[in-house]
Amino acid sequence: MTRHGLNWSRFECASIWWWFNIQHTTCRYFPFPPQPCKKLLPTICDTIQCSSFSGNVHFRSLFSLATRLVLSYFPSREKVWHYCDLCSENVNLLLDTLSSNKQSASALLPIGLLREHSFRFHTRRKEDKAFNLLCYFRRAGTLLKVIIPQQRGLVYDEEQMEFAEHIKTANLEDVVLRQPLHPPSRGTLCITGHHLLFSDREEGSSRQVLLLLRNIDAIEKSVENLLAYSNLFSSAGCSERVSGSSGTITIKCKDLRVLQLDIPGMEQCLNIARSIETLSCLDCATEMYPFFYRPSDLCLQDHWGLSTPEKYYSQMKELHDRWRLSAVNRDYSVCRSYPPAAIVPRNVNDDSLKKVAKFRQGGRFPVLCYYHRKNGMVIMRSSQPLQGANRKRCKEDEELLQAVIDGSDKGYIIDTRSSQQATQARITGGGFESKSCYSPLKRLHRQVERGKALQESLIKLVEACSDESQNMDRWLSKLENSKWLSHVQAALSTAGLLAECVERDGHSVLVHGSEGTDSTLLISTLAQIIMDPCCRSLEGFLALLEREWVQAGHPFMQRCAHSALSHARIQQESPVFLLLLDCVWQLLHQFPLALGFSEALLLRLATEAYVSDYGTFLCNSHQERWAQGVMKKTHCLFQALLRPSERDRYSNPLYEPTKLAIWPSVHPQSLQLWRGFFLRWTQHARYLAEAQEEIRNMVVEWGKLALS
Repeated sequence: MTRHGLNWSRFECASIWWWFNIQHTTCRYFPFPPQPCKKLLPTICDTIQCSSFSGNVHFRSLFSLATRLVLSYFPSREKVWHYCDLCSENVNLLLDTLSSNKQSASALLPIGLLREHSFRFHTRRKEDKAFNLLCYFRRAGTLLKVIIPQQRGLVYDEEQMEFAEHIKTANLEDVVLRQPLHPPSRGTLCITGHHLLFSDREEGSSRQVLLLLRNIDAIEKSVENLLAYSNLFSSAGCSERVSGSSGTITIKCKDLRVLQLDIPGMEQCLNIARSIETLSCLDCATEMYPFFYRPSDLCLQDHWGLSTPEKYYSQMKELHDRWRLSAVNRDYSVCRSYPPAAIVPRNVNDDSLKKVAKFRQGGRFPVLCYYHRKNGMVIMRSSQPLQGANRKRCKEDEELLQAVIDGSDKGYIIDTRSSQQATQARITGGGFESKSCYSPLKRLHRQVERGKALQESLIKLVEACSDESQNMDRWLSKLENSKWLSHVQAALSTAGLLAECVERDGHSVLVHGSEGTDSTLLISTLAQIIMDPCCRSLEGFLALLEREWVQAGHPFMQRCAHSALSHARIQQESPVFLLLLDCVWQLLHQFPLALGFSEALLLRLATEAYVSDYGTFLCNSHQERWAQGVMKKTHCLFQALLRPSERDRYSNPLYEPTKLAIWPSVHPQSLQLWRGFFLRWTQHARYLAEAQEEIRNMVVEWGKLALS
């Protein structure tokens, strides 16, 4: 047969095959095959595009030869398919070849294959291409890179071999899914290393549900009789009867969704439940999905993140006279939760910083986190001093704080604990800055809850929001008992006090609580949003979150290990970051023109903090992220949110920048429940969100017309 002037006889095919098998022995031990193989590959790939070869046994050998040759040479599928864009009739041959090699799926599956080709699969459902391909490779035991057309057009990587021992039942037919805002649907369920995939098989429906297993907060199992199970969809023409028992799995998600799976057969139900329980509780960061997520429009070689202490220092030229950038923590030996660089007073040397770090809990010595350009005042943050029952002193610590307020008659220390809590902390080795040792500094106590009390408050609020009794007295009573809005009020009130000390009184302030990783970051972040217009733009807000939360050492994996629906005992969980987002939403509600981002961004961040495709919220500190290779092997969420398509989605079309401070009202009548988050899975919230989206689109269109 001839294609483009090339004649391939039986002898030539056999000769090439024999020659390649000899050479391929070398290819297994070296990254590249011999030079003749590289020259031969384009010719072979060009030849196998001929669809008339499909039924020829020599073509099959040649096809397998080309596939293996491609495998051994090309590390990425983009280069592979530059040479080999196979026609649909030959895809089954490719699948047969891939099933014999565990590396092939990740090396050869083209991104556009599922959209551009219609091909045959060894599964029951031929019309659901994405799902069938996933099932095919699951049975073949290969690695998978597959695109789900209905799921944002991104590539999902599932390392089946690595998690195969945890997956007892990979896929199951005739599963019924019940979820908020949708009618029940019957389809096929598949479990992968990181996802739960449900594909609706109802006629005329192409709906798919892709759920990250890490999003699961708790699951509940129950047994029920299958009588009437077969009649569930009788209106759709299904009249078969089923007898026996079935299982129901209720999945409670960290984003507050509750899903229910009705599964025929108890054994399959228990297998799926065990797999979900195991895979949703992986503790090792490198086993989590961000390390395998590879969107097509982001590159790992890109600079990771938006803001660092070094970048902030370089932007603030006014700092350079009295402040310096210290690398005392370059190897994380001084403070494990701080980044390598910190901004400190210029006349305080690194030896003094090491002594101060030993006097502060966790080594979190006072560092600059905000410089107010209007008057040159600063906000510092740290952890509590380790005064103890003996009331120990640290001369270097006192000198550092004196250097901060140098040139001013006084400064402030805002302690986010009550005076009683601060006094009791001495018993366990903590304490506070005594007036006799820090005479120029005035200490103010404002209690901002954190830890177990805040987590219990969230649990009570979510329970109140899920109460369907429609009893007004009961709803108001539960809402009040949760005390969540009281925590919002306390946070905004304390942040307003901090901003007032800097903006109106013109004094520098040190903020700390106990560890300095929770309420301290909450208050300093809100104060910067109140005072600084740069922090109220979309990019400025994301940079602020990275600098004050990710870089500053908020332990995201500990605080966000469980949400409000978990049955696990509360350990180190605490929704401090969620409280921050709620407070920012209150600001957005009170000042709808002053912030450059929308509620949609806050909702996205609230979800991403608990479960994410990105590595931004992985681990508990900068040191852990560096040790695990997060910055090298995962993508940054904040950078992804600033892509043009995402920026348009999360920008506030009504944004009008103002240089004035925005002072929030903390009166009870001014604070509202964040319905967009706590009630977002209700029908009422859905209608409201649709109306808001329509209004937003109208505003955007009006803006475009005004510009034209």
